[in-house]
Amino acid sequence: MCGNAYDETALIEAIPRDSIMEREPELLKLAFANMPGILVKEADVLIVNEMGKNYSGTGVDPNISGTWSTEFGKGGLKVKRTCFLDLTDCSHGNANGMGLADIITARLFDKLDPEVIYPNCFTSTVLRSGMMPLLSLRTKKPYRPASVLRIRLTGITAGSSGSRIPFIWVRLCCLSPIIKTL
Repeated sequence: MCGNAYDETALIEAIPRDSIMEREPELLKLAFANMPGILVKEADVLIVNEMGKNYSGTGVDPNISGTWSTEFGKGGLKVKRTCFLDLTDCSHGNANGMGLADIITARLFDKLDPEVIYPNCFTSTVLRSGMMPLLSLRTKKPYRPASVLRIRLTGITAGSSGSRIPFIWVRLCCLSPIIKTL
C-alpha cells in the first residue's frame, strides 16, 4: 500500500513472495514521489505550527522539514533555524523531537511531560531529540526576523489530522520562484 501527499491511498498492490526484493525499491520510489513537500528547497527560518507523535516519531516528518535527529538522514528543507510553536494534544506531553528545534514557545513548554519524553529518547538511543531548545518567553508567537514575509495560502491540508496550513513564511529574496509555482 502506498499513500499520496493528501493522506489518501495511491496504490494497493499484492506482491508475490519471490518478487518482494525486486518490487520493493520501485514502490519506495513511488512513495517518495507522492510525498508532500515545501515549495522551496532552502529557508532561513522554518516555523512549525504544531509538532506531535501523530505526525512523526520526532514530531515533524524529517523527509519534509529536513529536521533529522541523526547525521545519517538526508532530504527535506535545508533550513538555518527552526521553531516549534505547539504540541498536539494527542501526543500526551511527548515532545520527543523538540531537540531538533532551535526555539520552542512557552505554550509548547507548558505541555511537556519529561516522564514520557525521556524514556522515549533512551529507548530510541537518540538523546538529541529530547534536549531542550531555547525558550521564547512570548506565549503567542516567537520573535520574527524582519526579512521574512508572510504569505497566506488556502486549500492546503497536512497529515492525517487534515489540519489546514494557514500560511508559510518566505524570505523576500525567495518570493518570485514561489509565485511562479502557485
